[in-house]
Amino acid sequence: MDFYAYTIENTEDSEKLYTFYSPRNKRIYAVSFDTYLYQDFLEDFPCLLSKGCSLGFYNIPTEKPFRQKHDPLASSTIQCIIQDYLQSQGNECVLLYHCDTQDNRQYCRHLLFDRWYRAGAFSSFIKEAAEATIPVGDEKKKYYIGYITARDNPNLENIKLEFDEFSYYMISLDNFKDRA
Repeated sequence: MDFYAYTIENTEDSEKLYTFYSPRNKRIYAVSFDTYLYQDFLEDFPCLLSKGCSLGFYNIPTEKPFRQKHDPLASSTIQCIIQDYLQSQGNECVLLYHCDTQDNRQYCRHLLFDRWYRAGAFSSFIKEAAEATIPVGDEKKKYYIGYITARDNPNLENIKLEFDEFSYYMISLDNFKDRA
């Protein structure tokens, strides 16, 4: 798989940040792995979160105005970074992701993860996701949350059980923030 060269840095708040530049899109991409985001919930979800971290990615345009194009190398680079991170952390690592709802494109993000998974990008890993539709004011909003972990994770059954409860809790918590 071809991909862009990327850099890795550890941030001050124990986050690992991978960055690369897409000349096709004239954007800098960042992929982050945060081991502390869910620490407040560790006691309630020990199998899911003791070796868990949040996965996030975003891009920053470097030229304006510039319409973003599909860049297959950006996708393959993000996939490569995720695989490298998971393999470096061992088979008990669990990556948690929550599709951002700010711009109402959460379904597109959910489909992107599914497409990467079906294409075999994470063939030695399991990906599970949950979807919920929750009333927010007069509208209904869809939420997507998921995880990726090694197929041979010894805690897989407990992770699946905890994920169901965790995803419901996190979506409800996010819904509460939307109403505030």
